Amino acid sequence: MYLLGQRLGDRTMTVRQRIYTTSGTHQDLALDRARFDFWTIPVPPGKGRFWKLRDGLRFELWTAGGPIDRLVKVGRKTRFCMRDLRQVPGRPGPRTRRFPACNQSPDKQVVRMGISVGWYESYPAFYYEQYVDISGLVGCYSLRHVADPLGQIFESDESNNTSQTRVLLPPRRGRIRGC
Repeated sequence: MYLLGQRLGDRTMTVRQRIYTTSGTHQDLALDRARFDFWTIPVPPGKGRFWKLRDGLRFELWTAGGPIDRLVKVGRKTRFCMRDLRQVPGRPGPRTRRFPACNQSPDKQVVRMGISVGWYESYPAFYYEQYVDISGLVGCYSLRHVADPLGQIFESDESNNTSQTRVLLPPRRGRIRGC
């Protein structure tokens, strides 16, 4: 995925998606609802400021194990930057990073970000705003990570945008077996 931001305002950019053909040519398509924001991460102090894709992901907590699952909570984090952080072993793709880092320049007029085939991006569990408030919850839940929840990005397969894991609250040691 290759995204190009163009300055719109002081801390905002419009976004186009570059799509390559098998022959190597490309087309840039406007993503009308997508935006890059220049976002400050205040903790820990000095963590940084980055251009990030707005509404690029969502964390959700759903009930699990009952006859009908229902949405209980939504996490705060909705912005992220994309980069080629680690290669996926055994997968095709470029040998070197095409998207090596998240842009931190507030003065940039154009920003590119993306993730190459055969690479992935990862954030540590303790990263700023990457949580769902579970205060007072008891029982079996499904923690879901939804990529592109608003359908802003052109994709060949929309069916693989959610991953999930079961969690038992309050947490207990040991393996969770369907709660």
